[in-house]
Amino acid sequence: MLGKKGQRRAAKENIPRWHKSSLPLSDSPLPLSDPPLPTSPRWSESPPPPPSENPQISRYSTIPMEGLVPSDDSHRLHDIHDILPTYKLFRELLDLQGDYEQWVTQADCATPVTPVAAIKQHVAEAGLLACKLHNLLRSHIPADDYDLCAIHSSVCSMQLALGTRRAIMCFNCLSTLDHHLECPAWDEPMGVLPIGTDEDSLWLFEWTLIPLQKKTTAYLAEWGVLGIETQVRRYSLIALQRAEMDGDTVYQEWRQFFELPQEYFTDKRDTLAFFQEACASVFALGEALVRIGYKLKVLEKRA
Repeated sequence: MLGKKGQRRAAKENIPRWHKSSLPLSDSPLPLSDPPLPTSPRWSESPPPPPSENPQISRYSTIPMEGLVPSDDSHRLHDIHDILPTYKLFRELLDLQGDYEQWVTQADCATPVTPVAAIKQHVAEAGLLACKLHNLLRSHIPADDYDLCAIHSSVCSMQLALGTRRAIMCFNCLSTLDHHLECPAWDEPMGVLPIGTDEDSLWLFEWTLIPLQKKTTAYLAEWGVLGIETQVRRYSLIALQRAEMDGDTVYQEWRQFFELPQEYFTDKRDTLAFFQEACASVFALGEALVRIGYKLKVLEKRA
């Protein structure tokens, strides 16, 4: 018989990966009208249209094409106190995705000769939208595993896209990486302490969140200031390529954070804190990946 910790580890390893890192990406908007409840599988498997061919757009700057609607599990249909707030939450997410699509359209029109005032406006709008996504679960946290995982995955994708596109727009305008980009004004400070005191909450915090936080902090300390506080010539082409892959790995770990069953998230206040930590971390990863991408382009031209 496995002990409690062994059961947790086995559960984590055997959770089905609903959001594969190989999932095709698309800039296609989600439907803004209320779609019908889906049948199995929950997400559309139809191939998405090809991504943008703009070479300046990072491959991380698109969002998954998913039939993003609440779960139709029968046991939840009887709980009106959960399903109505959950539908409202999905409606809010769809509205935010519409804002995201509009921002992307405007940002893609920016060029190195775009007036600085317009660039600053786009940057400010990206920060406001990132903060709205960061606070999405404040009003309600879904009780269903699939709902929470689908929302978290979509939000992480948009946060990374906002981080990358904002950085691309700024660096194109400045023609240099030698500038710090201000972080959005997150309402909550970075850093999470567990509120739940049960064994599951403490295990999740100690063995899942803290290692991922440390990995992210170390990655951003190394690559989030690339072009500002480091000498680029000490990095080889292979080192930068490996760093880009490492950044993608960290992103996928944040994106899959809520693939554990809900029973591991016993206190909803902790769930909100974990969600907000993921949002802020993923946004910062976007800028770091753009810095690496720009330096990779320079070294590849020299090779």
